[in-house]
Amino acid sequence: MKRADAQRKRALEAVDRGEFAEARQSLQAGSTKRRTGRPRIEFDLEVLERACASFAPSIEELATLFGCSPRTIQNRKAEGGDFAEIYERGMAQAKLKARRLLWRHAESHAGASIFLAKNLLGMADRTETVMAQPLQRSVIVVPEPVTYEEWVEKYGEVIEDKTN
Repeated sequence: MKRADAQRKRALEAVDRGEFAEARQSLQAGSTKRRTGRPRIEFDLEVLERACASFAPSIEELATLFGCSPRTIQNRKAEGGDFAEIYERGMAQAKLKARRLLWRHAESHAGASIFLAKNLLGMADRTETVMAQPLQRSVIVVPEPVTYEEWVEKYGEVIEDKTN
Protein backbone atom coordinates (compact mmCIF):
# COMPACT_ATOMS: atom_id res chain seq x y z
CA MET A 1 0.00 0.00 0.00
CA LYS A 2 2.90 2.35 0.74
CA ARG A 3 4.22 1.91 -2.80
CA ALA A 4 0.86 2.88 -4.33
CA ASP A 5 0.68 5.94 -2.11
CA ALA A 6 4.20 6.99 -3.11
CA GLN A 7 3.34 6.55 -6.81
CA ARG A 8 0.17 8.59 -6.37
CA LYS A 9 2.09 11.32 -4.55
CA ARG A 10 4.66 11.46 -7.37
CA ALA A 11 1.83 11.69 -9.91
CA LEU A 12 0.20 14.59 -8.04
CA GLU A 13 3.51 16.45 -7.81
CA ALA A 14 4.12 15.89 -11.54
CA VAL A 15 0.68 17.31 -12.38
CA ASP A 16 1.45 20.37 -10.29
CA ARG A 17 4.66 20.88 -12.28
CA GLY A 18 2.87 20.26 -15.58
CA GLU A 19 4.89 17.13 -16.38
CA PHE A 20 2.21 14.84 -17.75
CA ALA A 21 4.43 12.07 -19.08
CA GLU A 22 6.01 11.63 -15.65
CA ALA A 23 2.58 11.65 -13.99
CA ARG A 24 1.34 8.99 -16.39
CA GLN A 25 4.38 6.79 -15.69
CA SER A 26 3.85 7.17 -11.95
CA LEU A 27 0.19 6.21 -12.24
CA GLN A 28 0.86 3.14 -14.41
CA ALA A 29 3.97 1.88 -12.58
CA GLY A 30 2.18 -0.47 -10.18
CA SER A 31 -0.16 -2.38 -12.54
CA THR A 32 1.24 -5.92 -12.85
CA LYS A 33 -1.98 -8.04 -12.79
CA ARG A 34 -2.92 -10.04 -15.88
CA ARG A 35 -6.53 -9.91 -16.95
CA THR A 36 -8.45 -11.18 -19.93
CA GLY A 37 -10.14 -8.71 -22.23
CA ARG A 38 -9.60 -5.01 -22.30
CA PRO A 39 -8.85 -3.74 -18.79
CA ARG A 40 -10.92 -0.90 -17.43
CA ILE A 41 -8.77 2.11 -16.75
CA GLU A 42 -9.02 3.27 -13.18
CA PHE A 43 -8.46 6.99 -12.86
CA ASP A 44 -6.94 8.57 -9.80
CA LEU A 45 -9.71 11.04 -9.00
CA GLU A 46 -7.49 13.30 -6.91
CA VAL A 47 -5.08 13.67 -9.86
CA LEU A 48 -8.09 14.37 -12.11
CA GLU A 49 -9.44 17.08 -9.82
CA ARG A 50 -6.06 18.73 -9.31
CA ALA A 51 -5.32 18.70 -13.04
CA CYS A 52 -8.74 20.17 -13.90
CA ALA A 53 -8.46 22.83 -11.20
CA SER A 54 -4.90 23.75 -12.18
CA PHE A 55 -5.26 24.45 -15.88
CA ALA A 56 -8.72 23.37 -17.16
CA PRO A 57 -7.33 20.77 -19.58
CA SER A 58 -9.04 19.70 -22.77
CA ILE A 59 -10.26 16.13 -23.18
CA GLU A 60 -7.18 15.40 -25.29
CA GLU A 61 -4.85 16.74 -22.58
CA LEU A 62 -6.54 14.58 -19.94
CA ALA A 63 -6.24 11.55 -22.21
CA THR A 64 -2.51 12.26 -22.57
CA LEU A 65 -2.14 12.63 -18.80
CA PHE A 66 -3.87 9.32 -18.04
CA GLY A 67 -2.51 7.43 -21.06
CA CYS A 68 -5.85 6.61 -22.66
CA SER A 69 -7.87 7.75 -25.65
CA PRO A 70 -9.98 10.93 -25.59
CA ARG A 71 -13.02 8.71 -26.20
CA THR A 72 -12.40 6.97 -22.85
CA ILE A 73 -12.50 10.33 -21.05
CA GLN A 74 -15.71 11.26 -22.88
CA ASN A 75 -17.30 7.93 -21.99
CA ARG A 76 -16.45 8.29 -18.31
CA LYS A 77 -17.93 11.78 -18.26
CA ALA A 78 -21.08 10.47 -19.94
CA GLU A 79 -21.39 7.61 -17.42
CA GLY A 80 -21.77 10.12 -14.61
CA GLY A 81 -20.70 9.04 -11.16
CA ASP A 82 -17.60 10.18 -9.33
CA PHE A 83 -15.52 10.82 -12.45
CA ALA A 84 -18.02 13.24 -14.00
CA GLU A 85 -18.66 14.98 -10.67
CA ILE A 86 -14.98 15.47 -9.90
CA TYR A 87 -14.27 16.56 -13.48
CA GLU A 88 -16.99 19.23 -13.28
CA ARG A 89 -15.88 20.36 -9.82
CA GLY A 90 -12.26 20.71 -10.98
CA MET A 91 -13.25 22.63 -14.12
CA ALA A 92 -15.46 24.92 -12.01
CA GLN A 93 -12.49 25.63 -9.72
CA ALA A 94 -10.36 26.50 -12.77
CA LYS A 95 -13.02 28.89 -14.07
CA LEU A 96 -13.30 30.53 -10.67
CA LYS A 97 -9.53 30.90 -10.51
CA ALA A 98 -9.44 32.45 -13.99
CA ARG A 99 -12.26 34.82 -13.11
CA ARG A 100 -10.42 35.98 -9.97
CA LEU A 101 -7.24 36.61 -11.97
CA LEU A 102 -9.17 38.49 -14.65
CA TRP A 103 -10.92 40.59 -12.02
CA ARG A 104 -7.59 41.58 -10.45
CA HIS A 105 -6.16 42.30 -13.88
CA ALA A 106 -9.16 44.49 -14.78
CA GLU A 107 -8.30 46.94 -12.00
CA SER A 108 -5.31 48.17 -13.98
CA HIS A 109 -6.01 47.20 -17.60
CA ALA A 110 -8.79 48.70 -19.67
CA GLY A 111 -9.05 45.71 -22.01
CA ALA A 112 -9.81 43.34 -19.15
CA SER A 113 -12.37 45.82 -17.77
CA ILE A 114 -14.10 45.98 -21.14
CA PHE A 115 -14.12 42.18 -21.39
CA LEU A 116 -15.73 41.85 -17.95
CA ALA A 117 -18.29 44.53 -18.75
CA LYS A 118 -19.31 42.72 -21.92
CA ASN A 119 -19.39 39.23 -20.45
CA LEU A 120 -20.64 39.80 -16.91
CA LEU A 121 -22.81 42.88 -17.34
CA GLY A 122 -24.08 42.12 -20.82
CA MET A 123 -22.80 45.35 -22.30
CA ALA A 124 -22.00 45.49 -26.00
CA ASP A 125 -20.23 47.67 -28.51
CA ARG A 126 -22.70 49.65 -30.54
CA THR A 127 -21.92 51.56 -33.66
CA GLU A 128 -24.45 53.98 -34.99
CA THR A 129 -24.67 54.78 -38.64
CA VAL A 130 -25.92 58.28 -39.35
CA MET A 131 -27.09 58.77 -42.89
CA ALA A 132 -26.25 62.12 -44.43
CA GLN A 133 -29.16 63.91 -46.04
CA PRO A 134 -29.41 63.01 -49.69
CA LEU A 135 -28.04 65.56 -52.08
CA GLN A 136 -30.64 67.85 -53.60
CA ARG A 137 -30.46 67.76 -57.34
CA SER A 138 -31.52 70.59 -59.54
CA VAL A 139 -33.59 69.55 -62.47
CA ILE A 140 -33.63 71.67 -65.58
CA VAL A 141 -36.79 71.32 -67.55
CA VAL A 142 -36.35 72.01 -71.22
CA PRO A 143 -39.58 73.13 -72.82
CA GLU A 144 -40.80 71.47 -75.93
CA PRO A 145 -39.88 73.35 -79.10
CA VAL A 146 -42.49 75.85 -80.30
CA THR A 147 -42.91 77.85 -83.45
CA TYR A 148 -42.35 81.64 -83.59
CA GLU A 149 -46.08 82.26 -83.77
CA GLU A 150 -46.79 80.10 -80.71
CA TRP A 151 -44.06 81.98 -78.81
CA VAL A 152 -45.45 85.37 -79.65
CA GLU A 153 -48.94 84.22 -78.75
CA LYS A 154 -47.79 82.84 -75.41
CA TYR A 155 -45.11 85.37 -74.30
CA GLY A 156 -45.61 88.37 -76.47
CA GLU A 157 -43.39 90.14 -79.00
CA VAL A 158 -39.72 89.25 -79.04
CA ILE A 159 -37.55 92.22 -78.31
CA GLU A 160 -34.46 92.13 -80.41
CA ASP A 161 -31.12 92.66 -78.78
CA LYS A 162 -29.55 95.75 -80.32
CA THR A 163 -26.28 95.53 -78.46
CA ASN A 164 -24.61 93.32 -81.09
